[in-house]
Amino acid sequence: MKSSMRIGQWLLTGLIFMVFCVGSALAGVELELPKNITAVAVNGQNTKFEKTVSLPDGVNQVVVQFQGELGRGQYDDDAEMGYSEVFVVKFTARNQSLKMVTPRIKSVLDLEAFNRDADIRILDNAGRSIDSQKAKLEIDGFQLFRNYENELKTFNQTDSPAAVSLYQPVSSSPVSKGSESASTVVSAAVQPASGSKQTGSVTQKSSGDMAEKMLKYWYQQADEATRERFKRWINQ
Repeated sequence: MKSSMRIGQWLLTGLIFMVFCVGSALAGVELELPKNITAVAVNGQNTKFEKTVSLPDGVNQVVVQFQGELGRGQYDDDAEMGYSEVFVVKFTARNQSLKMVTPRIKSVLDLEAFNRDADIRILDNAGRSIDSQKAKLEIDGFQLFRNYENELKTFNQTDSPAAVSLYQPVSSSPVSKGSESASTVVSAAVQPASGSKQTGSVTQKSSGDMAEKMLKYWYQQADEATRERFKRWINQ
């Protein structure tokens, strides 16, 4: 009888050990994103994650952008979509649930401050900031659509602290509790010029400014239904 009980205890201990090992093998990093902050690329792949991003253990590179309404107050229905500049964030973590934190962005002034300061932090479960490197992912001129995979290949060849030489191996595309998009993502439609690096010729800058103003004008003139159709179209 005692022998049977001892064998049962051994089996139970072995089962618990196996479950622990399997759980450890499947462990990874969960990154919760702030409201209106979208991950447009993860470890070199075009994506669109809006809530939580599942990442492998080790070094990860997440590219984020603010995409939300600006100027809407309690008694003010007049608002426009605002898009921040695009930022590359690199950090190292293992088997952790993390949270990205940014300031609240409700106005154009808030957006300008975010573009200037790049106030993006990664917090652990205890609310402590973990070490991270940030950089602006800049492009020459104005582009309505961007391919972040190609841009990151160039960016990662620079000496930026946020660049990576090798991505963590992922057996399949990252899984998110948010939504996913196609391979191209909308670029900044409202990007204040303060603090940004100006490149290209005067002609390119003028053309870009005019295109941006036209897009903003027609978007603001459209009714809500038309705006929704436009947003669905650019996210195809």
